[in-house]
Amino acid sequence: MKRRLATAAAMWLGLSLSVSAELPPLAEVVSLLKSNLPGVTPEQLQAGDVESLLGRLSNRVRLLEDYEEPALDSAAVTSSSLLEERFAYLRLGEVARGAFTNTLDRLTELRAGRRGVAGVVLDLRFAGGRDFAAGAQLAGIFLPAGTPLFDAGDGPLSTPTVTNRFDGPLAVLVNGQTHGAAEALATALQQRGAALLVGDATAGDAAVVQDLPLTTGQRLRVTLSQVKFAEGHTVPLSGTLPDLRLPIVANAERAYLRDPFTIATSLTNSPTATNSITTSVRVRRRVNEAELVRNREGTNNVAPVPSEPAPATPIIRDPVLARGLDFLKGRALLATQAE
Repeated sequence: MKRRLATAAAMWLGLSLSVSAELPPLAEVVSLLKSNLPGVTPEQLQAGDVESLLGRLSNRVRLLEDYEEPALDSAAVTSSSLLEERFAYLRLGEVARGAFTNTLDRLTELRAGRRGVAGVVLDLRFAGGRDFAAGAQLAGIFLPAGTPLFDAGDGPLSTPTVTNRFDGPLAVLVNGQTHGAAEALATALQQRGAALLVGDATAGDAAVVQDLPLTTGQRLRVTLSQVKFAEGHTVPLSGTLPDLRLPIVANAERAYLRDPFTIATSLTNSPTATNSITTSVRVRRRVNEAELVRNREGTNNVAPVPSEPAPATPIIRDPVLARGLDFLKGRALLATQAE
């Protein structure tokens, strides 16, 4: 799928259009909005140019132009692993049909390990999708059956019955490009107290939308309706705020997604996590039988070989992932002390 905003990625239009962005004809934009944007009035469509019109309707209209979608934004679970042998890590690229089965299968495989799973990191950074029913299904992996979630225009959605659901600690990672159904999922899990959100404010794009093609090759994305959560509110344009906010430059965050152990530059904030402690333990070199004999007889004049450091546990350099993991480790420790 090829799309992006004509200004900065994932930003609402009307704030500052890029000087290099091609703007479609005003008459074409007005005609499309008049026919497809619910509730728009003739007065709202009166504008001297496209930029001012989009600025006036920036909470309901976006201008999209073609670009090559990054490979890591693919559907379903794009990465899964065990961190520190007991914490499951699952990264979703898109909340769409099949994501529920894929996610549950991956989590079940990780839970079948020798030590089980003491907590889950669900990484929704750069994740999207418009299948809100799939988002409700995914929430059922972490919430009791029948939990009210949201209404995406086709009636209220609640969690299904999941026989092997996970009811332990959950950290959900989000950023400014967590949008659509992924944003609704993260918000619902936070509201229901099932997850700690870590990262940056989401995109403010939990809505049912329609894309309208333009003669310039671009598209207008119009918001047909906002997703309403069980309490009656919607996600604001400023997005859902995480419980622990850690803003990171997008290119550095993408580098972390490819390799969380890399040292990325251009960070706006890179707090040191408690799990980034290197070991200073040193091990003695193994001595062979001949050297033991020479040592006993006092004839070993060979210079000693310096001891070698023990292999260090890889350090998670991704600050958002590290903080999410710290939360899970703390919850696991509390659970152990309570037993």
